[in-house]
Amino acid sequence: MPDSSWIDSGANAPQKTSFEKALEWINHNRQTALGLIVLAAAAAVLILVFSYNASKTAQNAQKELFIAQQVAQGGRLDAGLKQLNEVENKYSSKPEADFAIYSKGDIYFAQGQYKEAAAEYEKILKRQNHRDLLPYAAYALAKTYQAMGDYDTAIIKLKDFIAAWSDHYLCGQAYISLAHIYSSKGDFNAAKEVYEKITVLFPDTGWAEQAKIKLSVLPNNQNKKK
Repeated sequence: MPDSSWIDSGANAPQKTSFEKALEWINHNRQTALGLIVLAAAAAVLILVFSYNASKTAQNAQKELFIAQQVAQGGRLDAGLKQLNEVENKYSSKPEADFAIYSKGDIYFAQGQYKEAAAEYEKILKRQNHRDLLPYAAYALAKTYQAMGDYDTAIIKLKDFIAAWSDHYLCGQAYISLAHIYSSKGDFNAAKEVYEKITVLFPDTGWAEQAKIKLSVLPNNQNKKK
């Protein structure tokens, strides 16, 4: 029989669950709890509204980009460029802006406006907003300088591309372009070196076959530089 003077300290009493503690706190702080509930509900509504608006913005950006590209492809180049500019400015933080810029570069390139095309491709590289588009812009920039006849800059840009995206599927084409530029400059030794590298780096590919053909007709022991 326990001592009649024993007092239960509460050590053996069942512990309250977190839910029970929360209910007890709410019961003693009803006004504060109500305010927190209202704030949480308002935050949830704001999140839903933001998500909806972001989704609508993305849809509108994609739609306007598509229309602008279609207008340009339909031969209305000035109107297409104007609409692409609007997409770029209106959705400057969205991926569609970068695609609009890239499309403008392609339009200028096709028209032989190489300086304007280079400026658009450079803009994409400076923005760094759409990483998947960067190698395409870098390669297009190099080809633009090649088209302008600025071979020295084109060589630098192609080497930059190869260094930055050595595993990109365009890398083989970049080597082909590099060798072609060396050959155009009359630097046949450098061209030969690049073509030989292509056969080693990209065996059993169309690039390797192309390089072998070029090697077979390349003048030997020449190093004429313009």
